[in-house]
Amino acid sequence: MFDLTTEQLCQRALECRLADARELDLALAEAGGTNVSLEELIMVLMEKEICTNWQLSRLVEGENRGYFYGDWKVWYMVGCGTFARVYRGCHTRTAEIRAIRVLRNRYAKDLEAQEKFLRMGNKGQGETIYEVGKASGRIYMVVDFIETSASR
Repeated sequence: MFDLTTEQLCQRALECRLADARELDLALAEAGGTNVSLEELIMVLMEKEICTNWQLSRLVEGENRGYFYGDWKVWYMVGCGTFARVYRGCHTRTAEIRAIRVLRNRYAKDLEAQEKFLRMGNKGQGETIYEVGKASGRIYMVVDFIETSASR
C-alpha cells in the first residue's frame, strides 16, 4: 500500500520534529517490533497521539515542512480561504490550543497580499491575535481556536 518502510517513516518523523527517538521506540515496541508493518506503526502513532492522521499522511507523501510555525505545532488543517489555510495546533511549551492562520505559499512574495492578510487579521471580529510571525518564508498569525461542528 505504501512505498515507505517503517524505518523511513520514523526517520521522517524525527527530522520533522514530530516525534523523538524515545516515542518512536515505544511505538515500535507496542506495534510489535522493528519488523512491524507501516500500517501497524501508523495506527499506534495515532492511538498514542504521538502524531495525527494529517501529520502522518503528509510524512508518507514526503512533505517535510509545515508542521511548525514559530513555537506552534500544527495538528491538522481546519479549513482554507482565499489567502490562508487555518490549522489547529498547540504551543510546544505551554500546550495552549490555538488556530494558526498561514498565508498561502502563492502569496509568499506578494507584498500587497501579505498586507491584506495582516489587515484582515487586525480587523478580526473581536478576536485576540496572540502572535504574528514568519516561518519558512510564510507569514502566520495565531488566534483563538473556536470549536465548531465542522472542526470536530
